[in-house]
Amino acid sequence: MENLINYDYIKKYIEDLTPPTSEFMQKLEIFAYYNHVPIITKDTRRFLEVFLKILKPEKILEVGTAIGYSAITFANILPDAKITTIEIDEEMFDLAYKNIKKAGYSDRINLILDDARNVLPYLETTYDFIFMDAAKGQYTDYYLPVKKLVKTGGVLMSDNILFKGMVANESIVQKNKRGIVNDLIDFNKMLSEDKDFDTSFIPMGDGVAISIKK
Repeated sequence: MENLINYDYIKKYIEDLTPPTSEFMQKLEIFAYYNHVPIITKDTRRFLEVFLKILKPEKILEVGTAIGYSAITFANILPDAKITTIEIDEEMFDLAYKNIKKAGYSDRINLILDDARNVLPYLETTYDFIFMDAAKGQYTDYYLPVKKLVKTGGVLMSDNILFKGMVANESIVQKNKRGIVNDLIDFNKMLSEDKDFDTSFIPMGDGVAISIKK
């Protein structure tokens, strides 16, 4: 589907200005592209590299591991951070485990194989930074458990919140995506109205929301 959030020529211009990743990360990017595995976009990845250097989180939680690309990105940026990441799909979990081991981060990235809805209510710590990038149709299910896990002054970053522009334009919503779109619309409304967060919605990648807990 064409880019309905940002003009393609602007996207390409920004990507051309973005420093390349390491050879190892480029291999993951190529694998993701040819195997249709969703990973963060180049501009989102670069934003995270800069933003997390400013934030300097010590404890990170990721909801949705996929092949481990984002978790490895976090570990690359933050040499002292401890990262917990949750993945429901066993095949993705196995790939992420191998990739994280190859990257040399097995001691810093804790992988959990389970439905995040089963895990989040039982985590007993708070996190400086939480990255939500799992099943978009379940963001509203994750919201309250995740909110409790963000420390005061911590940040929740939610990816794909514009969903190719469908949340903002009824005429382009695909029939088989209606449930996901409705859930994301509800989720975005939750964020915007939650007085415990200051949230900014940014048309970067497929849309991200940055929420700072008061």
